[in-house]
Amino acid sequence: EVDDVISIQSPLNKPASVAFRLNNHTSVYSEFEAFFDAESAYEFTVQPTSGVLEPAGTNGTTFVVTYKPTEYGKPVQGKLIIQTEDVFWSYLVKGTHPK
Repeated sequence: EVDDVISIQSPLNKPASVAFRLNNHTSVYSEFEAFFDAESAYEFTVQPTSGVLEPAGTNGTTFVVTYKPTEYGKPVQGKLIIQTEDVFWSYLVKGTHPK
């Protein structure tokens, strides 16, 4: 079960990005890692891949997910994981082409 779904639409060979903010679930700063799981399409990237997650009640840490399709075909997807020592979030990321 994922925490949220992120959809990104981009034409062939052009990167498109979606930014979102995430806070830690507690009132402390926490080191994190962000990555796509092994089954995810290679067209997806996330920045930053590591750093410090801001505590609850703040603006949060900004993450940028980029999709750069390299071929036409079926829509692709990936699973983005953001994890700290205590907790992790997962997002289903879907990449599509404009109609």
